[in-house]
Amino acid sequence: MHIRGVYQEQRWGGDAAKYEVKINEVRLLDDVWRDIKYLTLHINLHDIQENWLQTMDNLFEKYAGNLQVTIEIADDRQQIQLKSPQRKLAYHPELFAQLDRMKQIAYAVKVKE
Repeated sequence: MHIRGVYQEQRWGGDAAKYEVKINEVRLLDDVWRDIKYLTLHINLHDIQENWLQTMDNLFEKYAGNLQVTIEIADDRQQIQLKSPQRKLAYHPELFAQLDRMKQIAYAVKVKE
């Protein structure tokens, strides 16, 4: 399930210091995957090795599409974001299965509003 909502101050019958989660939308994941627009990959600089670069290159070739990809590389001192307008991916369940198997990568998706 994909749940969209906001965390806000309680509006009715409560103390102003209390907060609540207001759910705006609930959708099945099968419906959400079609609406993914952005994919962000997070990796630590120390985890990048030559085989990782080759694996990513293979993923971009195999799953080419219209999904905008941002790669965030972090180290102990700073965080760098790389956006590639040239290289985009397509949603495919096997792509996300491969990303799940790559323990050094975390990823986040953003769906269109």
